Amino acid sequence: MDNIENPFKGASKISKLSILTKFKYVELLSDFLEFYEASTSAYEVDITTHVDPYPEDKWQVEAYFFDLKEKQEVIEGTKNYINELKIEAEILNFEEVPDIDWVSEVQKNIPPIIIPPFVISSEEMNDNREKYHIKISAGRAFGTGSHETTAACIEALSKLIENNTFKNILDIGTGSGILAIAASKIFNSNITATDLDNVAIEVAKENFKLNNISNIKAFACDGFKDAQIKHNKYDLVFANILAQPLIDMAEDAANVLADDGYIILSGFLLNQEKMVFEKYSYFGLKLFDRIINGDWVCLILQKAS
Repeated sequence: MDNIENPFKGASKISKLSILTKFKYVELLSDFLEFYEASTSAYEVDITTHVDPYPEDKWQVEAYFFDLKEKQEVIEGTKNYINELKIEAEILNFEEVPDIDWVSEVQKNIPPIIIPPFVISSEEMNDNREKYHIKISAGRAFGTGSHETTAACIEALSKLIENNTFKNILDIGTGSGILAIAASKIFNSNITATDLDNVAIEVAKENFKLNNISNIKAFACDGFKDAQIKHNKYDLVFANILAQPLIDMAEDAANVLADDGYIILSGFLLNQEKMVFEKYSYFGLKLFDRIINGDWVCLILQKAS
């Protein structure tokens, strides 16, 4: 999923200027504050019954500055601008924003995610669920297991627990490593986890360490094209990506899948299922099971021996 660039990344100090005004002046004030290289936002202060704002509605403009050295210059300049244009506005405060990792703070309060037999959370568990507890780092902005496709892949894995043992498992596009961890909790296997994103691999390795897992080899690479992948055979493969990449890699995925092996595919919508399945069917894979979670699909396919 998309990474959002933080405009304040690397800033040692962030300051916020708050101004109470009327809606008709919001654009004027925002444009002026951007002259000082501020990032601005605005919102309605009073509760109203109309949908579109009226010119006289009370609004608050907030301007964020990073590493601002001339605070007094900004205050005086803003006051002069308000007076010269006779803008109805009041400077409420100009304060330093606390340095808080909001991702970590929010994730600390996320309730445990239960996908039988697994429980996913950032907290410790000292009860009989520990064996199937997947602990994730609360401080990094990657998958927490709440997305429908991740949940569907874990459900798919649970369908393969009985009557199967897997020696070599591959997780393509591992992200936070949740699927690889789930497989490791069930099977005593050699597990490989890959991703195009180096940061994702760092996060996955953090989560492997949190879960005391040592049987997962993780590295950044171009998926099935990598020499370490394409020259091996895997009896279970996870690929929770997107429809088009899954279609593009179908032949390579089929080539690394061992006879009678399974591949769990997800990351595509119901209206994309047919084209994904047809591509894998063309390379000899048969439908074993399918899971629908909201608008998302997960397919369990098996390679005939």
